[in-house]
Amino acid sequence: MSRTQKWIGALVLLGLVLGCGGGQEADPVLTRVGEREIRLSEFQRAFDEAVTRGGAWRPDSSSARRFLDEYIAKTLLEQIATDSLNWTPLLEHRAVSYLESMMIQKMREDVYGHAARFTDEELRRIYEMGRTTYRYRAIPFETQEEARSKLNNIRQGAVFAKVADHLLGQGDGGMVGWKSVIEAPKSIIDALSELEPSEVTGPVETGGAFYLLQLVEKAENPSLPPFEQVKDGLRIQLAQDQGGTLMRRFQRHLLQKYRYQAKMAEVLWVQEFLREETRGIPRQFQPEGQYTTEAPAWTECPMNEEEGNRILATTTVDTIRAILFLDHLMTKPSFTWPLFEETEDVNELLEELVLQRLEAVEAWERHYDQDPDLQWRAQKRRHLILVRQFVIQHIRPLIRPSVAEARDWYDRQLPTYRRDHAFEDVVGEIRGEIAEARVDSVLNVYIPERRAITPVETDEDVFQRVQYRSPVTSG
Repeated sequence: MSRTQKWIGALVLLGLVLGCGGGQEADPVLTRVGEREIRLSEFQRAFDEAVTRGGAWRPDSSSARRFLDEYIAKTLLEQIATDSLNWTPLLEHRAVSYLESMMIQKMREDVYGHAARFTDEELRRIYEMGRTTYRYRAIPFETQEEARSKLNNIRQGAVFAKVADHLLGQGDGGMVGWKSVIEAPKSIIDALSELEPSEVTGPVETGGAFYLLQLVEKAENPSLPPFEQVKDGLRIQLAQDQGGTLMRRFQRHLLQKYRYQAKMAEVLWVQEFLREETRGIPRQFQPEGQYTTEAPAWTECPMNEEEGNRILATTTVDTIRAILFLDHLMTKPSFTWPLFEETEDVNELLEELVLQRLEAVEAWERHYDQDPDLQWRAQKRRHLILVRQFVIQHIRPLIRPSVAEARDWYDRQLPTYRRDHAFEDVVGEIRGEIAEARVDSVLNVYIPERRAITPVETDEDVFQRVQYRSPVTSG
């Protein structure tokens, strides 16, 4: 326990919390810190999260009792920070941005993330489908409408192989060869399993395309690898197939719902701007045939200072949009960047940017901000933001010693210490030790009497009602 926790713990008498008469409650109050009540349900959740993180906390009553001391100390510090700071628009932006990020993550999980996870038992069942292999033809299309149009042509008498040759220009009739669920997307195998030889089906969506399929023949798989050998690869393939397909459907839904449409004049302007600004950026970072773990050498905005100042001085909607593009590109390795020779290069990036905002709008519309789990985590982040700012603004300036104070402390140490450790090597460590020693006295300034910590009487030992479960995943 830190000195701060010991100091706060000295203010707390928890004897009454451990069981002394009174009526039984479904969610009793364990203690009060000022006007703030800490109830059993809140403590249970915080304790579960601490056990999950590991460290000093174990799922037993001894840890629970010690954790309550620390939780009271944390709550007290949050109250001090709340009373000492103004909640500015910048802090509000940080808190809302964090909540919005969690909302989007939760929405993604609900819509398509769950489809990308499989238990070993599910993998085993899908693996067993690999005992049958299929030889088939396939024609990919960018849109479902194109695929359906060609499917109608084929059903009206067009030969599948000739249509494939005409569209693909490969001369093989769209032949894929022999594939099982181990090598091909499960959605394609599922569709083929319903066909008889020469039959056609589709469109089947996978990998960002829509496929028309024709079964040529099927047979027992003579070379199915052992399950353990292909399990991990199969898991990844299934996640990409099923989770990825649901993700793309959701993105199309958002673009249609909010009537997104790129304006060609703007696209052309941004295309020209980005082509010129990124002309000197290397796209081929990794030498062909060589593996490297080095990071891309280029990590800063390609716009030179003069150009940047000019744009800021003559800001327009177009230049702001171009700067957003550059900022978005900074999240991608430079060797993945397009050359911006085609308008599609800009359209793809523009769609990514638009989808980021549409996801946020959709998450608010679906009221993910009302999710109890997200509210809990958002409140924790608000407290964390306040405490960090409180420490930065009020505590750090008072406790951080000067270099001269650190030198004085160093000079007063034993000669052997000074001989073994040069001051320049340990000045940071020394300043940290001095700062830690000053924390308690500085915090005393921020503890008004009204923040009494009040244990609450209960009719039983509350810690017998805490559930001591094995570590679980918590938010």
